[in-house]
Amino acid sequence: QLKNGATNGGAPKTGTGAALRWTGITAAGTYTIVLTKTTNPSCTLTMTGSATVTVNPLPTLFTVSGGGTMCSGAAGFSVALNGSQTGVNYQLKVGSTNVGTALAGTGSALSWTNNTTAGAYTIVATNATTSCTATMSGNAVITVNVLPTAFTVSGTGNYCAGDTGLTIGLSGSQSGVNYQLKLGGVGVGSVLPGTGSALSWANNTSAGNYTISATNATTACVNTMTGSATVTVNPLPAAFTVGGTGSFCSQGAGLPVTLSGSVSGTNYQLKAGSTNVGVASAGTGTALTWPNQTTGGTYTIVATIVSTGCSVTMTGSAVITVKALPAAATVSGGGIYIENVKHEPNID
Repeated sequence: QLKNGATNGGAPKTGTGAALRWTGITAAGTYTIVLTKTTNPSCTLTMTGSATVTVNPLPTLFTVSGGGTMCSGAAGFSVALNGSQTGVNYQLKVGSTNVGTALAGTGSALSWTNNTTAGAYTIVATNATTSCTATMSGNAVITVNVLPTAFTVSGTGNYCAGDTGLTIGLSGSQSGVNYQLKLGGVGVGSVLPGTGSALSWANNTSAGNYTISATNATTACVNTMTGSATVTVNPLPAAFTVGGTGSFCSQGAGLPVTLSGSVSGTNYQLKAGSTNVGVASAGTGTALTWPNQTTGGTYTIVATIVSTGCSVTMTGSAVITVKALPAAATVSGGGIYIENVKHEPNID
C-alpha cells in the first residue's frame, strides 16, 4: 500500500515477485510503502526509505495584450504582458516560433516592440529555477496588409515654355487602388483609379520631379511607385523688336530689316509672310540687319535656340512697300528745219 503520510495513495498492489511502480503521483508529500501479508492481515511492515514529492507552482498567469492591423513596411505593434515575476523568463511566440530571446521578469509589466510578422502572439513563462512553464492568458493578433504593387513611373523630358507640357505614365495599375501624381510631394490634378492597365497624366507644364503615390482604397495602405519623372521647361528666346517698315521705288536698292538685339547661341530667321528669306543669322549679342529687301510684304523674324530647338517670333514686323515707277511713254518727233524759214518741225 502506497501512503502519503497516513493517507493511502490509491488501491494496494499485489506483490509479483518483481519490482513495483506507482505512476502519476501529483500530490506533494513524503511517500512510504506498507506491506500487509494477505494470509495474516495483522502482519504489516513498512518498506525501507521513502520518496518525497515536491510540487513546484506554475508561473503566475498575466494577460497578453497589443497587436492590431498594419501596412507592410510599417514600424509594427507592441505586444505587452500586464505583469511579471522575478526569477521567471518570458518568451514571446508567434504561432510556435520564438520571437527574439526571452525577457527576464522584473515584477512589473513587460513589452515587446515593433512586431511586424502577421499572426497570433502568445507568451510562455518559464521558472528559471524549476523550469515549470505556463502560457500566459490571451494573445495579441497582428494583421499585415500588403502594400499596393509597385509599378514604374516614366515621362522624364524637356519641353519649351508655352507648349502643352509632357505626359507622365505609370507602367501598370491595380483595381481597388487609387493613384495620385505628385510634384515635390504635393498632389497634382485628380486621383486616378486603377484599371489593371497602364495609366497616364497629360499636359504637365510645371518643372520638377514627379512621383506617383498609390493608396489601397480598402486598407489605406500607401506605396510610392518605382522611380520618378523629371520635367524640365526650356525658356523661349529673348524677345527683340523688328524694325524696317518703309517704302522704296521699284528698281531701287530695297530696304533693310532690323532686329534690336540678339543672343549668342540663337539663330534668327527672316521671313516674308511664311517664306524664309535666305538662311538664318546667328545671334551676336548685338542688333542684326538684313539689308536690301526688295520684295514688298510683311517681314517677321523667328528666333530659335540652337541647343533646345525652342523658338518664338520676335516682337513686331516690318512692312515694306514697293512703289511703282511712272508709266513709260515713247518720245517721237524731231527733224530738219531751215533757219529763218517760218516753217518749223512739230515735236510730239
